[in-house]
Parts: sequence; structure tokens; C-alpha cells
Amino acid sequence: MSDTFARMDEVERDFIRQAQVIFARAERSPVAAFSAFELSGLHFSGQSVLDLVLELLPGVELLVARQQQDERIYALQLQQGKYLLARVDRDNSRYQSLFPAPRHYPDKRYDLKLHLQEVTLKHPGAPLAALAMSLASHHQAQFRT
Repeated sequence: MSDTFARMDEVERDFIRQAQVIFARAERSPVAAFSAFELSGLHFSGQSVLDLVLELLPGVELLVARQQQDERIYALQLQQGKYLLARVDRDNSRYQSLFPAPRHYPDKRYDLKLHLQEVTLKHPGAPLAALAMSLASHHQAQFRT
């Protein structure tokens, strides 16, 4: 995990080093693009609005780094045995590859919703090694369940 941070741009590394870091959940949904008429049709067809919500692909986690009023969001992804960390912020277009392709209504606009989690992974000023340890502990706990 430490080499993941070493591969990052120095400016990004410094920002994370000085920030509080927490997890976030993300989902994409086309519901806002539906008219009331279309939503009632969904209901009568036996589909639930929840069936349209897309969750992040397995192996993708979002980290939110905050320094005072500044916020940066990073996608942590395990690919071919290596962790990749990419800045995505709240830019919907940067999330395309982090979600599965929509099975229903692919022509609709899918809006991004972020849900910040309460668990602090790293406190401001703590070394990046502390974040790496928190993530390793989290992944070990996930593996056991």
C-alpha cells in the first residue's frame, strides 16, 4: 500500500498527509431523469426504483480527504494485485469505470450520489503509513467476513 502513495503526485501526497481521511459510499441512479409518469409505469411493471441503483464495482473504495474547506475524493482500486489511487472528486464523468454498466435504461442520465461515512481512517497530520495501516486493517476485517 505504501508504494501506492509513492506513485502519486507530490502535491496529492502532501494534501492527503495533511488531511483527515474517511470512507465514502457512492451510487449512481437514473431516477432523477424519470418523469412522474415513467416512475408510475415502473411501479406497475413490478420494478422497484432500487433495482435501478448502481453500486461501485467490487474492489473499489472511495476515500475522502478533507483539509478545512477543501475536499478531494480518491478511488482506491485493486487491479492485478496492485492498488491504484486516482483522484475523482465529485466529477460524475470520472466514475464511469468504477460502476457496472446499467442493465436498465442505459439511455438515461445516471446521477452520482456520495454518502460520507463516519469512520476516520487518518487524522490530519498523521503520516501516510497510518492510512496504509488503517486500510490494511479494514481489508483484513473484510476478508474475514
